[in-house]
Amino acid sequence: MKLLKKEEVVEKYRQLLCEWHGHTHPAHDWLEQLPPFLCRALILEKDVALATESIECAYTGNENAELIDLGGLKVSSGDISIELVASLPIEGHTPLAVPGLSDWNRKSLELLGALSENALALTREWSSLIVWLAPDRENPPATLLTSVAIPSFPHCSFMSVKALRHIPARHVFDGASIYALAENIYHESLHQQLNASLIFDVKTTTFAEESKLKKAHIPWRNVYWELDRVLHAAWVYSGLQILREQALESNLIKDYEKIFLGGAYDESKPRLELLLSELDRAIPHLSKESKDIVEWFTHYMPNKSMQRIAYAPAD
Repeated sequence: MKLLKKEEVVEKYRQLLCEWHGHTHPAHDWLEQLPPFLCRALILEKDVALATESIECAYTGNENAELIDLGGLKVSSGDISIELVASLPIEGHTPLAVPGLSDWNRKSLELLGALSENALALTREWSSLIVWLAPDRENPPATLLTSVAIPSFPHCSFMSVKALRHIPARHVFDGASIYALAENIYHESLHQQLNASLIFDVKTTTFAEESKLKKAHIPWRNVYWELDRVLHAAWVYSGLQILREQALESNLIKDYEKIFLGGAYDESKPRLELLLSELDRAIPHLSKESKDIVEWFTHYMPNKSMQRIAYAPAD
């Protein structure tokens, strides 16, 4: 297994599209943008006809969608498929039709690029669409989401206004922070980068099944996470810590933001270590296919300084 490049992922989607439309359909060109609804339709083998009707449908499943272009990455102003929203694990949330929120996205991407050209490049490679969410008035959620990427709807990041204030693990800025939004967009892009490789590897199915049985205790939430969630969290924390180091050393964010960010950075160090230790602990109990996934992850994880030299059972 290897970490796939964007062009390799596009080619895998193109092969799936050929099974439905041959080699000449315009949607082959759209795949260069990794439009979420089309990618979802191809991996789930459903709604492909709808997803290939127009570029708007390819992104959102709705031909009337309004898409605001931010240099490749697009923001939807709320017009995505109702059926799609109902099928996703975002209960209690509804798409927010406020085009002006795209200005926050634009500013956050500018800041992200100023802090780290690599982080911005990764975001533009793997994130194609941002959808803002609000609480559903008739069925509000128990807890408002900050941001989320959903594997069955790849290359889309869902954001709420909470993403302007909250960064992992539990740090909240006073007022709105462009940095917080930039980090949350990058956070979900890291998930999407990892998903893009895992979704096309046959070993992932075995790993997902074993993950249900090999849960890890997460003390800061007092819950047990399945092993694949531990893997994703470690991947994201690893990448975020690099961005946070760059932000703390820069003069691009305000002093009060650095106070919160420094706290988040320090708090995340032992959490990343714990996540990696839980992966170590699970190794002796996994099949070869699942061990390959974890070893592959350690080889490619963004923060090389956190890599394990070798696996060993925990004492």
